[in-house]
Amino acid sequence: MHQQLLEDGYKVSLNTVARYRQALGLKAVLAVKQVNTAIPIKAHKNTVISLRSWY
Repeated sequence: MHQQLLEDGYKVSLNTVARYRQALGLKAVLAVKQVNTAIPIKAHKNTVISLRSWY
């Protein structure tokens, strides 16, 4: 948003833009799908380590 304002000819600081975004409740929209690390990948080998044999 800050870069777009600069390209349009508005001279505004990054902190001012951040403050207005926070006041208006605006958040960034990402075009990249985030990786969900909670779902296991089936191709990975699961290794079970028994900690009882360590002591």
